[in-house]
Amino acid sequence: MKKTKQLISPILQTMQAIFQKEIANNFTLNANQIRLTLPNHTNVTITAQSLNESAQIPNAIQTHTSQHTFHYLHQHDFDASRQQLDYLVLNNLEECRAYVDDICRTLLHATVHDFEVTFPNNAKYLIQIELN
Repeated sequence: MKKTKQLISPILQTMQAIFQKEIANNFTLNANQIRLTLPNHTNVTITAQSLNESAQIPNAIQTHTSQHTFHYLHQHDFDASRQQLDYLVLNNLEECRAYVDDICRTLLHATVHDFEVTFPNNAKYLIQIELN
Protein backbone atom coordinates (compact mmCIF):
# COMPACT_ATOMS: atom_id res chain seq x y z
CA MET A 1 0.00 0.00 0.00
CA LYS A 2 1.39 3.36 -1.03
CA LYS A 3 1.46 6.09 1.62
CA THR A 4 0.27 9.50 0.50
CA LYS A 5 1.93 12.54 1.98
CA GLN A 6 -0.56 14.80 3.75
CA LEU A 7 -0.40 18.34 2.44
CA ILE A 8 0.06 21.21 4.87
CA SER A 9 -2.82 23.66 4.93
CA PRO A 10 -1.92 26.87 3.07
CA ILE A 11 -3.37 28.87 5.96
CA LEU A 12 -1.06 27.12 8.43
CA GLN A 13 1.92 27.62 6.11
CA THR A 14 1.18 31.33 5.95
CA MET A 15 0.69 31.53 9.73
CA GLN A 16 4.04 29.80 10.19
CA ALA A 17 5.76 32.42 8.01
CA ILE A 18 4.12 35.23 9.99
CA PHE A 19 4.94 33.59 13.34
CA GLN A 20 8.59 33.33 12.28
CA LYS A 21 8.67 37.10 11.66
CA GLU A 22 6.72 38.23 14.72
CA ILE A 23 6.37 35.66 17.50
CA ALA A 24 8.93 34.87 20.22
CA ASN A 25 7.12 31.74 21.47
CA ASN A 26 8.48 28.38 20.36
CA PHE A 27 6.22 26.65 17.84
CA THR A 28 6.21 23.74 15.41
CA LEU A 29 4.24 23.01 12.26
CA ASN A 30 3.22 19.59 11.02
CA ALA A 31 0.76 18.51 8.35
CA ASN A 32 -2.36 19.64 10.17
CA GLN A 33 -1.46 21.87 13.12
CA ILE A 34 0.72 24.53 14.65
CA ARG A 35 1.72 23.76 18.22
CA LEU A 36 2.76 26.87 20.16
CA THR A 37 4.32 26.88 23.65
CA LEU A 38 3.18 29.54 26.13
CA PRO A 39 5.50 31.03 28.78
CA ASN A 40 3.89 28.80 31.46
CA HIS A 41 4.95 25.75 29.36
CA THR A 42 1.41 24.80 28.31
CA ASN A 43 0.73 24.31 24.62
CA VAL A 44 -1.80 25.76 22.23
CA THR A 45 -2.79 23.81 19.13
CA ILE A 46 -3.99 25.69 16.03
CA THR A 47 -5.70 23.70 13.26
CA ALA A 48 -7.35 24.79 10.00
CA GLN A 49 -9.95 22.51 8.45
CA SER A 50 -11.32 23.15 4.96
CA LEU A 51 -15.13 23.47 4.94
CA ASN A 52 -15.48 23.29 1.17
CA GLU A 53 -12.78 21.17 -0.46
CA SER A 54 -13.75 22.31 -3.96
CA ALA A 55 -12.82 25.96 -3.35
CA GLN A 56 -9.07 26.53 -3.40
CA ILE A 57 -7.51 29.07 -1.10
CA PRO A 58 -6.24 32.08 -3.10
CA ASN A 59 -2.52 31.98 -3.98
CA ALA A 60 -2.34 35.67 -3.08
CA ILE A 61 -2.23 34.93 0.66
CA GLN A 62 1.45 34.04 0.36
CA THR A 63 2.26 37.58 -0.85
CA HIS A 64 0.97 39.25 2.32
CA THR A 65 3.63 37.71 4.56
CA SER A 66 5.94 40.65 3.82
CA GLN A 67 3.59 42.85 5.87
CA HIS A 68 3.03 42.84 9.64
CA THR A 69 -0.02 42.34 11.83
CA PHE A 70 -1.76 45.11 13.75
CA HIS A 71 -0.63 43.48 17.03
CA TYR A 72 3.00 43.55 15.98
CA LEU A 73 3.02 47.14 14.73
CA HIS A 74 1.26 48.51 17.80
CA GLN A 75 3.11 46.66 20.55
CA HIS A 76 5.22 49.76 21.28
CA ASP A 77 4.50 53.46 21.44
CA PHE A 78 3.74 55.00 18.08
CA ASP A 79 7.10 56.87 18.04
CA ALA A 80 8.89 53.50 18.14
CA SER A 81 8.17 52.98 14.43
CA ARG A 82 11.77 53.83 13.45
CA GLN A 83 13.38 51.27 15.72
CA GLN A 84 13.57 47.48 15.40
CA LEU A 85 10.52 46.00 17.10
CA ASP A 86 10.88 43.06 19.47
CA TYR A 87 9.10 39.79 18.83
CA LEU A 88 5.68 39.36 20.42
CA VAL A 89 5.17 36.89 23.25
CA LEU A 90 1.73 35.28 23.30
CA ASN A 91 0.97 34.65 26.99
CA ASN A 92 -2.36 32.81 27.00
CA LEU A 93 -5.11 31.25 24.90
CA GLU A 94 -7.01 34.53 24.45
CA GLU A 95 -3.92 36.34 23.15
CA CYS A 96 -3.39 33.48 20.67
CA ARG A 97 -7.00 33.73 19.49
CA ALA A 98 -6.79 37.52 19.10
CA TYR A 99 -3.49 37.23 17.21
CA VAL A 100 -4.79 34.56 14.80
CA ASP A 101 -7.91 36.69 14.20
CA ASP A 102 -5.59 39.62 13.41
CA ILE A 103 -3.62 37.49 10.91
CA CYS A 104 -6.82 36.41 9.15
CA ARG A 105 -8.23 39.92 8.88
CA THR A 106 -5.13 42.02 8.16
CA LEU A 107 -2.82 39.70 6.23
CA LEU A 108 -5.06 37.02 4.72
CA HIS A 109 -7.74 39.63 3.91
CA ALA A 110 -10.45 37.16 4.86
CA THR A 111 -13.77 37.58 6.63
CA VAL A 112 -13.79 35.96 10.07
CA HIS A 113 -16.88 34.98 12.05
CA ASP A 114 -16.43 32.64 15.06
CA PHE A 115 -13.13 31.52 13.50
CA GLU A 116 -14.80 30.49 10.26
CA VAL A 117 -12.50 32.15 7.73
CA THR A 118 -13.98 33.01 4.33
CA PHE A 119 -11.86 34.20 1.40
CA PRO A 120 -13.20 36.37 -1.45
CA ASN A 121 -13.44 33.27 -3.70
CA ASN A 122 -15.66 31.56 -1.04
CA ALA A 123 -12.99 29.13 0.17
CA LYS A 124 -13.86 28.50 3.83
CA TYR A 125 -11.79 27.16 6.69
CA LEU A 126 -12.58 26.53 10.33
CA ILE A 127 -9.69 27.49 12.59
CA GLN A 128 -9.61 25.86 16.00
CA ILE A 129 -7.34 27.14 18.78
CA GLU A 130 -7.19 24.99 21.90
CA LEU A 131 -5.09 24.45 25.02
CA ASN A 132 -3.66 20.98 25.39
